[in-house]
Formats: sequence, structure tokens, C-alpha cells
Amino acid sequence: MSQFAFLAAEFPDEFSMAEWAERHVLSDPGPAVIYARKALESGVKWVFAYDRSLPQPYDDQLNTYLNEPAFKALENGHVFNVAKRIQKAGNRAVHDAKPPSKLEAVEVLSALWQFCFWLAFTYGRGAKPNPSTRFDPHQLTIAKRPRKRHVGAAQGAGGSAGDRGR
Repeated sequence: MSQFAFLAAEFPDEFSMAEWAERHVLSDPGPAVIYARKALESGVKWVFAYDRSLPQPYDDQLNTYLNEPAFKALENGHVFNVAKRIQKAGNRAVHDAKPPSKLEAVEVLSALWQFCFWLAFTYGRGAKPNPSTRFDPHQLTIAKRPRKRHVGAAQGAGGSAGDRGR
């Protein structure tokens, strides 16, 4: 079971991206960090769309949302600090030649868990996540990759290699 399951009922988009990142954090750290950033961006934009105490920023970029003074002040700056850690790591995963390490990806996933927990606890209308729950990196597993088929196997299945994807 995903450590982000508390999001599923009320924040399904964020859950989908966070759960994907969780499943792939050890096998594909780069894409996992990118998905963590996507989940963060989706969650931050959700907060701005539904929390009327937060003014709409002048620009629709994640950095603009994060640097909005009212957002930066949430939880004495803790939400901002966690969000910036995810944003910066996600940007590096996209733009740097060197992919993130497994350790960095797990740290980013932990930060995403903190953000998502805050999101669900603060804005969820149904059952709130248990306040004593913590992210546990020991529960992470390596995602099983789909087995690659040989070209010969595809041809033996009644089609040619050129027929794939049609």
C-alpha cells in the first residue's frame, strides 16, 4: 500500500503522481523526482485555487506561487522550505546531465510526503491522516520493470517488428 494513500479520496491527481514517484524512486530516481515535482505543482495550484486567503499570483509558474508572501508564511515557512526542496530537485532532474541519486530521490519523496500530509491534513474535508504517521523509507520497494520482448518473439506472435504500436 502506498504511503500516499491518504491523498487518494480527495486529491486523486496528486495521489496518482506521488504514488508513481513512490513506486519508481529506487528503480528510476530521475523520473521519480520529476513526478514528485509535478505532484507538488499540482498540489500548490490546488491550494491557491481553493484557499481564498491566498492571493492569485501574477504568473502561472510554480516559482511564482511558491514565492507569494502569503504562501511563504504558511506554517512559519516550513511548507515553503519543503516545497522549494522538491522544486529545485525536480528542476535539476530535468536540466542537469547528472541524474539524482537514489538517496536524493528518497529525500525528495520524503519532502513530498510532508507537503502532501500538510495538504490533506489542512484542506481535506473527510478523514484526516493520522498525525502520528511518518514517512518510512524502509517501506519503499523497487518497481518491477516490464520484461522486454525479443524482436523474434514479436514476429513469432503473428506480426513483424514493424507492426508494433499500430
